[in-house]
Amino acid sequence: MSTAMECSFRIGLNRTSLTTWPGKLNTMGWQRQLSQGRSTNEALRASEAGNGRAIPLPEPSAMTSTSTDSNSQHLIGGAQSLGIGILHHEVLIPSPLGFNGMQYRLGELFSGPGGMSLGAMMAEFDDGTEVHKIVHQWASDYDKDSCQTYTRNICPDSPDSVYHCDVRDLDISSLAPIDILAFGFPCNDFSIVGETKGMDGKFGMLYQYGVKVLEEHNPMAFVAENVSGIKGANGGKAWQKITTDLEKAGEGYDLYVHHYYFEHYGVPQMRHRYIIVGVRKDLKLKFEHPEPTTKENPPTCFDAIHNPEIPKNASHHEIRELQSQVQERLSFIKPGDNAWSEDIPERLRLNVKGARLSNIYRRMHPDLPAYTITGSGGGGTHGYHWSENRSLTNREKARVQTFPDDYEFVGGVTSVRKQIGMAVPPKGARIIFSALLEAFARMNREL
Repeated sequence: MSTAMECSFRIGLNRTSLTTWPGKLNTMGWQRQLSQGRSTNEALRASEAGNGRAIPLPEPSAMTSTSTDSNSQHLIGGAQSLGIGILHHEVLIPSPLGFNGMQYRLGELFSGPGGMSLGAMMAEFDDGTEVHKIVHQWASDYDKDSCQTYTRNICPDSPDSVYHCDVRDLDISSLAPIDILAFGFPCNDFSIVGETKGMDGKFGMLYQYGVKVLEEHNPMAFVAENVSGIKGANGGKAWQKITTDLEKAGEGYDLYVHHYYFEHYGVPQMRHRYIIVGVRKDLKLKFEHPEPTTKENPPTCFDAIHNPEIPKNASHHEIRELQSQVQERLSFIKPGDNAWSEDIPERLRLNVKGARLSNIYRRMHPDLPAYTITGSGGGGTHGYHWSENRSLTNREKARVQTFPDDYEFVGGVTSVRKQIGMAVPPKGARIIFSALLEAFARMNREL
């Protein structure tokens, strides 16, 4: 085996259980296979992720192990029968990415167009000995265009690993083993843009499917994302219920909650979200949310769109012409101001009773981070240029959301707007997953 094409994985053993490291097998699934009367080799093969491909089953070879744990002897013997070399529990297997390091398999529910996964796959941590990275395992979303966008950009060579279905119809037990679960569960019922029905809404209980994945697959960690309004939904009871369920899921998780102002982390947008990082309790691992990097000098909307300039041939960069009355109304709105500006003549003012949402016809300010990019809403909610009388193009919105210019979205204008607005900014996700990889690296050194 060529050293340049090997990936090092460690199997940490304790007195009572196996800690499963990425690229290897799902311990619970492996033990379940053994309990069903299968041989060690059959169990290894059935439990191995293998990126969705069956692993050839070679003839068994002699089992050697210095451990007194019978389960670990089965594991090491089976690993040797798969042609994997072991030295002091050091397992070397070919790396599909061609680097020396640790790979952690990612599964994602409610994946949207792939903002969270892109950030995860961009993340890495080099501990001086090996590089820790995250690789795609599977994803699921109910929206067809989002699934096609995800597949095109994240996993073009494994389209069957993206499941287009309602999460309520997803066969969670049949999903391939993962080391990390990501899920930005639908925020419609917790967002100020929605009707804030909380747990009583159509989408409020969908977080439970993330809990079901944790129950079934017991990944090492998870990263969950939702809007700021989630903490106050149902008088705070929704938040208490969600966090309690996540903490008790599977083998139990330690929760690390942080309210992120993403403009403080290099994202040119005032996007504020709760991030819950859960780490399996038996790993005895402490996670630390990263410190802000741009709190004093957040990136601006102008820089996001113009530094560098968007290529002229970039997709989804068509300017949508507005009605003449809307253009005239915008002409009286200053950068950073909205439809309720006193500068707007009476004849152009909106006749709205009740709450006046601040995002209605609000212009971006070139010297500030962009206001939150949204994926839904009617007239006046599209995000407007600071000097031109128009809404931002979808490609400009993608820039604000930190998607690269070559990220190809599938679907029409409205569908792409929704995908971009509902996504997690990849740059923000990368920072969080990099911190998680650093925590894993610390645990690796302690083994």
